[in-house]
Amino acid sequence: MTSDEATLWRYVAVPDLLWTILESRLFLQYPVNFQDSFEGQLSRPTVENMRSWDGPFTEDNRRKLHAMRDVGDGVSCWHRYEHESDLMWRAYATSAGMAIRTTAAKLRAAVAPAVEIGQPILGNVKYIDYENDEIDWGNTLNPLFHKRREFSHEREARLVMMRPTLRNDFVRDAGEMGFSVAIPLADLVEEVVVAPNLAWFSESLESLCRDRGLPFPIRPSALAASPYRLYEEVNIRAFVPKGLVGKVHVPRKVFVVANEPVPDAPLGPDGSAP
Repeated sequence: MTSDEATLWRYVAVPDLLWTILESRLFLQYPVNFQDSFEGQLSRPTVENMRSWDGPFTEDNRRKLHAMRDVGDGVSCWHRYEHESDLMWRAYATSAGMAIRTTAAKLRAAVAPAVEIGQPILGNVKYIDYENDEIDWGNTLNPLFHKRREFSHEREARLVMMRPTLRNDFVRDAGEMGFSVAIPLADLVEEVVVAPNLAWFSESLESLCRDRGLPFPIRPSALAASPYRLYEEVNIRAFVPKGLVGKVHVPRKVFVVANEPVPDAPLGPDGSAP
């Protein structure tokens, strides 16, 4: 299980975030629609062990395993990390996306009212070699919490909700793609981060959130920050008018943020000023 204090991120395209804000719902996708065909499947060693089963309950167990993907599980995928991830921006939100930040505890609490039987299931994905590593089939949800090791950079935590355990009045179908559950968005989201190249959209998003009574902050991505740069004396002198050369004290070095004007030069030793 994902620890309550874990920081979770969901990187989404702008339309997905706008739908979440306007509907106040969380979308969960059916695993059959995932791009990776290994999603929700068993590994080779597990299948080989199943082939060797023998006994009175063998066929019954095989039927149960075969039917486990028909239960109607919905999955919401989150990135488990303390900070933003440039790789996740590029993989899932490109240059026109947003990132929702929350914690595992808040995600569990947000979806709990939709669960009628049991508790929300939120766990860390384990990355394995499907040719050599075995998956414990004793828990039929285990295939949803395993993924090929080539995806280990995703550091994924998964929220899995089984349709038969949910309250119908909280659930809305989305055709063959999945379903959505109602959530208290203001309690779930700690902040929304705007993609590095999408700063121009921040004001409009803030206005929308105010209209919806959503108090969470909206900030630009840390990747959009400007670095401090060292200006040497020769660069600083270029800002001094020719008529004041020799009358103004020019520091040998000064740090400024990119696109920020060089600070006013202090008075010289003789008290001269620009």
